[in-house]
Amino acid sequence: EMAQFVNNTLIKNLEEGFVGLPDGENDELVQVRLSDVGISHPWVVDGTRLTDEKIHPDQGVMDGSSRRRPSPVRSRGGREGGREDDQAPEEPELIDLKRYDFVVQFCWRLTPKTERRLLVEQRRRAEAERAEFAEGDELADAEMRVEE
Repeated sequence: EMAQFVNNTLIKNLEEGFVGLPDGENDELVQVRLSDVGISHPWVVDGTRLTDEKIHPDQGVMDGSSRRRPSPVRSRGGREGGREDDQAPEEPELIDLKRYDFVVQFCWRLTPKTERRLLVEQRRRAEAERAEFAEGDELADAEMRVEE
């Protein structure tokens, strides 16, 4: 189930997605296919079983980690958060999550900007030729219908 989700999202985006790069005129930021950047053949190498995990709602926000709970800040007087009263701050409720660890690998062949621009131009020409060909077919079909 989770491997399928990774395939339908991350892998699909690596195969079909775009990234903003300064490849336009005067280094204008344009959307470039990841395949034009040289990324290909992505696959999920390893995936674990889905596990239950409880996390603190502020996990990673307060201490920059992704696994540890944030530690409360203590003032000089030894009270948490610099409170004047003796009440401890209310701990937020932990959040129940499903965790899926996985490893993705892909091939990457460095593609210089000049080569990426050439790929875009070749694609534009091919699309223009296809459109012209399709337009010619439509005209021929219309002429045949008129003759009938």
